[in-house]
Amino acid sequence: MHITLDKKFEFLAPFKMDEMIRIGANGDGGYVLPKSIIHQCDALISLGVSADWSFDQHFSELNPKIFVHGYDYSISGSLFKKSAIKGALKFLLFLGSLKEVRYRFELYQAYKKFFSGRNVHYEERVFSRNFEKFDITIDQIFKRVSAKNCFLKVDIEGSEYRIIDDILRHSQYIPGMAFEFHETDPYRIQFVESVQKIQKYYKIVHFHINNSTGIASDGLPETIEMTFIKNEYCNTNEKNYELPIEGLDFKNDLKKIDYKLSFEK
Repeated sequence: MHITLDKKFEFLAPFKMDEMIRIGANGDGGYVLPKSIIHQCDALISLGVSADWSFDQHFSELNPKIFVHGYDYSISGSLFKKSAIKGALKFLLFLGSLKEVRYRFELYQAYKKFFSGRNVHYEERVFSRNFEKFDITIDQIFKRVSAKNCFLKVDIEGSEYRIIDDILRHSQYIPGMAFEFHETDPYRIQFVESVQKIQKYYKIVHFHINNSTGIASDGLPETIEMTFIKNEYCNTNEKNYELPIEGLDFKNDLKKIDYKLSFEK
């Protein structure tokens, strides 16, 4: 399916940069960014982990000097362990498959292996204020980090609009960011304002439609993955008006139709 976005959305068209690579899974959970920015960083702050830390792991493999701080209050090592045990019990009762058992145990083992040593998973919800006891703010997150250059990944299911101003207060420590923006139709005003605020400091260098959700009546995707790079690291004025990029962009949901996108100039 092909979408042509009205000229009013031209501000979302990404700038072209060399050496763009995909970090993380080919499906959901991966993001596209310039390879050069990886080595500018000494830490990765990952807001939203769930059961997929392929981006975090791949990023740290390409730059072994970094450490990772992951935030997600919906998961924990104990939950993955309980899931693995539950899967084994289901299998013994002929209610589950060996494949499922293997997946659950491998996930638990992978979690324990990656989130150890310098890589820390905090069982906290990233929020604009300390509303619940498990909430943490962006200011509190950066107080934990001694690094001067932190890449920021944000996938927190709609709460991203609450923390844009908080993030930008720390922009001097953030050379690049990967965002997943959710529900851009009902939150259209917040989405546009958020992106335009970010663009005071950063340039969009990648734009991808997440095909797991729909398209608004004016053609704007409901869920959009975007990569931002600090202005001084992007030295081009040329934009990419035709997406996706073959070999870098992949469907988030393999069972659903993918989209091709054109920006009106």
